[in-house]
Amino acid sequence: ILVEPVSNSKVVAIAQEEARLSVLDLAAARASPPLPIQDPEVSRSLTKYAEDRKKALVASGSGSPIIPTQFLVVHLAASDGAGRLYCSISPYDRRVGALVLVVSEQVKVLGTMRLALPDFPGLRFKLPLAMKVASDGVVFVFAGGQMAWYSLA
Repeated sequence: ILVEPVSNSKVVAIAQEEARLSVLDLAAARASPPLPIQDPEVSRSLTKYAEDRKKALVASGSGSPIIPTQFLVVHLAASDGAGRLYCSISPYDRRVGALVLVVSEQVKVLGTMRLALPDFPGLRFKLPLAMKVASDGVVFVFAGGQMAWYSLA
C-alpha cells in the first residue's frame, strides 16, 4: 500500500495490486471506501497480472508468488498538493514510455501522460524508483540518483 498526501488534511491510500484508492480525511476522521481506478490500461494490467500470478503460483508449487512485487498495477504515485494524484501504471513498456494517470480525489481519471523512459548507461534496474510532482513537472528518480524531468505544460 502506498500512502500519499493530497492536501493538508487528506491522504490517499493506494492498494497497488488492485489499483484501488481510498481517501482518508484526517480532519473529519473518516475514510472513503476503496474505489477502483477505471481506465482501460489499468484493466489490461489487472488481467495480465492475474494471469502472471496464476503462472507464478503453478511454477513455485508453494501456493505463493515467486516475486510478489511484479504484480503492482500502481507502481508509483505522487500528488501535486491540489487534490490530483499522479499514478504510474505498470507494466512499463520502454517502447512507448511509462503511463501516468492523473486521478482526482473522487477516483476519476482526469488525464494521461506517456513519459519516455531514459536509458542510463550502466544502470541495471531501468525502472523509476520514485516519482515526485512539482508545480510544473513530474520527476522520476532512478537507482544511482539519476532523474528524468517531464513538463506538465
